[in-house]
Amino acid sequence: MFNIITLIPCFLLPLILPAQKEDYNWILGDVNYNDSVFATVNINFNRTPALIEYIDKRPGFNFVSSSLSDSTGRLICFTNGVNIYNKNFEIIENGNDVQNSEDYPFGFVGTQSTILLPIGNQEFVLISGKIKYYNNAAGGLIGGLLPVFFYKFSFKDAMETGQVVIRESPIFSDTVNFHGMTAARHANGRDWWVTLLKNDSDKYYKLLVTRNGVKVYDSQTIGEKIPNGWDHAVFSPDGKWYIRYSWWGNTITNSHSSIYLYNFDRCSGTLSNFQSYELKDNGPGGVAVSPNSRYLYVSNWDTIFQYDLKATNVFATETVVASYDGFHEEDGRPVRFFTPQLAPDNRIYLCVPNVPSRYLHYIEYPDSAGLACKVVQHGIKLPVYNSNTLPNLPYFRLYEEDGGPCDTIWKGITDDFIHIKMQPNPGADEVILSMPGDGLPQIGLLRMYSSTGATVLQMEVPLKILELDVNTAILANGLYFYELNMNGKQIAVGKWLKER
Repeated sequence: MFNIITLIPCFLLPLILPAQKEDYNWILGDVNYNDSVFATVNINFNRTPALIEYIDKRPGFNFVSSSLSDSTGRLICFTNGVNIYNKNFEIIENGNDVQNSEDYPFGFVGTQSTILLPIGNQEFVLISGKIKYYNNAAGGLIGGLLPVFFYKFSFKDAMETGQVVIRESPIFSDTVNFHGMTAARHANGRDWWVTLLKNDSDKYYKLLVTRNGVKVYDSQTIGEKIPNGWDHAVFSPDGKWYIRYSWWGNTITNSHSSIYLYNFDRCSGTLSNFQSYELKDNGPGGVAVSPNSRYLYVSNWDTIFQYDLKATNVFATETVVASYDGFHEEDGRPVRFFTPQLAPDNRIYLCVPNVPSRYLHYIEYPDSAGLACKVVQHGIKLPVYNSNTLPNLPYFRLYEEDGGPCDTIWKGITDDFIHIKMQPNPGADEVILSMPGDGLPQIGLLRMYSSTGATVLQMEVPLKILELDVNTAILANGLYFYELNMNGKQIAVGKWLKER
C-alpha cells in the first residue's frame, strides 16, 4: 500500500529540469519489525517539493540501500544489500541472498557496500561481494568484501518482475573495504567507473562497467595507506574529483578522521594529485559535493564542514557550516550528522548515525559559500524509522566528455537517427528497418532479442542504405526488443510486436 504522507518543506527550491531521472526514488527504512513505524518510505523527487511516500512493506534496511528508476522517474528496482527487489517490493528471480555469507548470514551493515548501475536497455548490474571477517596484523577483527562479484539482471519481461541472468559472477578475489564503493560515468557517456580500496592499503581497484559485464580495468597505488575503517566516498558531479572520508580507531575518543582528495580522469580512470587532511574532530561521517562541483561538504558526527575545491589550498578554506544543536528524538536519542547524499533537487541530505531515526537533515543551497548554504538540522521527519541509511547513487546527469581524448558515443551526422524504426509494427514475417536521413556512415549491427533477453536474430546493416529487409518468419508471435549498434555503440533501440 502506497500512501503520500507529506511534502518535504521547500522555499525557493530550484525547478528540476527534464533529465535522466535514475535517482528519483530513494527507498529507506529500518530492520523488519511488525510495527507501522518500521515499514518503508520512498522519497520521490518526481514532484517539487519532493514527496515522502509511506509504503506498508518491510524488506528491512540497515545502512545499505541503492535504487534505480527509469528515465521518466518511475521506480524500477532497489536493494537492501540482502536481496534485489522490483517496484512491487518482490524479490526478482534469483535476486536473493546477495551479501549473505558464513560470517554474516543476513547481509551486512556496510555503508556503500553495494551499488546498482544501469548498463543498457532495461539491463542493470549490482556490484557487491561476500562479507568476510578476519584478524589484521595487529590482531584486531576487521571485515571486507571477498570475493567481489556482480549480478546482471533485466526487466525485459512484460510484467517487469525482473530476472537475474548472471548471478555472483566473480570480478576479483582480494579483500576490499566494504565501505566507500562509488561510481562515476565514463567519459564516453555510456560506461561506468567503480572504485574499491584494498583493505589497509593505498591500492585502488578500478572496475569498468559495460553492457558486457564488469571487469578490473586496472589497479593503482597512490597517496598513503588508509587504515581499514568506516569510509564514505564520492565523485564530484563534474567527475573531476574523487574524495574519500575515513574514520578509524577503537572509540570516538581514540580515533582519527581524515579526508583524501584525488583528481580523476574519466577517460583513463586515473587518480592523481593526492592530498590528505586529518580533522581535529573525530567520528563517523561522509562526503558530498555541491551540484556546481565547487564546494566539498564533510559531515563529522557533531559538525559539518565546507571546503572550496577551487582554492589553491583546499583545506585552508575549512568553514564550519553547522554544529549539532543538541536535538533529540522523542525517545531521547541524539540526531547527529552521518552520511550525506546529493539529491536531484540539488539539496544535500544527511541521515543520522548510530541509531534508527525518523529525521533527516539537509543543506538547502549547497552551491553557496559559508553559512549561506543553509544547513537545516532535523528539518524532515519521516513516517518511519530509518536505520543510518541513504541510497548509494552516482551522479546520473554527467554524460560524455565533449572534445575528450577517449572514445565517445557517436552522435550522428543528423538527428534523424532517433527515427530509426522497425515497420510495420505490429508486423508479420517480413518487416523493414527504416533509417531516415543518409543512412549509417559505418556498417551497423541489428540485434533482436526476446522478452527473456535471448538473442533471436542478428544481422549486419550496410552503410548508406535507407531500408533493410528483415526476415522474421522464424519468430513466434510475441513482443521483441531490438537495438542497432555502430562501431560498438548503441544508437537506436525499440520494441516490435509480431502478429501473423
